[in-house]
Amino acid sequence: MAIYQDAAYVKRGTGGFDAKYKPGDPTPHSGIYRCAVCGREDVSEAGKPLPSQNHNQHDPAEGPIRWKLLVYSEGDSIRRSRTGLKQGTAHSVI
Repeated sequence: MAIYQDAAYVKRGTGGFDAKYKPGDPTPHSGIYRCAVCGREDVSEAGKPLPSQNHNQHDPAEGPIRWKLLVYSEGDSIRRSRTGLKQGTAHSVI
């Protein structure tokens, strides 16, 4: 579970949190991602690959690793809009 100290620096959002991504997919938004299977969290930067298959070993019965966005870095989208950089694209899976 992500933990924060000052609520003034986080806000609740509703969009973009339900998609699941495969290991190695390009990260759609910089932020904290949580494995939907084991619950491990990791940070990933927009456009870079999401953590690999070996981030944590799963029991095969648990199923494959699937990353879900937990906390989105809003500053990343502000920086991209100022510099003209495009957001990374990822292929969501079910």
